[in-house]
Amino acid sequence: MIGVKKKAKTLDISTLALLNAEVADATLVDGDSLVAFPPPYLEYLIPDSNLPSTTGNFIMPGSYFTKEMCDRVNNPNAIIIEGQTINYATFISSQEIHVNVTTGATQGYFSVTLNNGTQAVFTGALLIILGEVFKPALADFTNVTRYTQSDSTLELSVVNAIHSAEWLQVCDITKDFEIRVNYKSSPLASVLTYNDGRLNSGKGLRLDLLKVSDSSSEFYFRSQAPNILKVYKSVGDVFQGNTGIISIGSDNVSANQHYNQDIPVIYRWDKTLLEFRVYFNGDLKGTFPYVLPENVTMKFSSYHLDSFDIKFIELAV
Repeated sequence: MIGVKKKAKTLDISTLALLNAEVADATLVDGDSLVAFPPPYLEYLIPDSNLPSTTGNFIMPGSYFTKEMCDRVNNPNAIIIEGQTINYATFISSQEIHVNVTTGATQGYFSVTLNNGTQAVFTGALLIILGEVFKPALADFTNVTRYTQSDSTLELSVVNAIHSAEWLQVCDITKDFEIRVNYKSSPLASVLTYNDGRLNSGKGLRLDLLKVSDSSSEFYFRSQAPNILKVYKSVGDVFQGNTGIISIGSDNVSANQHYNQDIPVIYRWDKTLLEFRVYFNGDLKGTFPYVLPENVTMKFSSYHLDSFDIKFIELAV
């Protein structure tokens, strides 16, 4: 960090703005007081490719980045991407850094560590997987009801109401694919009880697979209780099976306490076995044989959970 001496004991607004936007690589020293620069913040990673053993460029949008962070000779640990090799880094601004990366052979989620004098760790910021990854942009969500949406994210806007949105990304049933979603209880759900937030006529959390031909729901996953995931064929609500998701303390535990941590969920389609496998926190929770008659798109619905880091992955294996 660079020390910048100031004669005055106070900072006006324009000076603070300049420090934040233009000289993010400085630590301000004012007489005997030290104003530490905030830790770096990473919004997300934008990789050229999520494939293993591949060299490409990553864009890192965020804030409080410094030029010194990109000096790989003097500050080799200022940017660390777990399990990957950073070849070089380029400082664009205090809000953006570009890095050239050679990914490792291991698939999975990996953390990013950034240090501008203060270290910050972003767990699971990078997914390396053998397949093509698609993430919905804001404009990709259609037929949105109540959700406040942004790129790859659907957040509840009101309490005590069903929210829904469709993503018209085509899921090709002749290929293996995954739908990945991270669920977390909305801050609005803190006022809900177990029965309000989870049962609500079985609509607490739902992922529908919609036929491309007419947008009707062919098949859906429904979380009817905090520890149960039920799977239905839409016509006549024919029950296909269920599996435990997480353990609960009692029916009196509020809805937000059931999901007080991020829950990564994977819905994986196997084109050879003609079945879905559902994973929670990386653990296989259920296998559901079912033949999809045609390609599908996705509809997300929730009563008390926000959905974020939504991905569709067309697997290469």
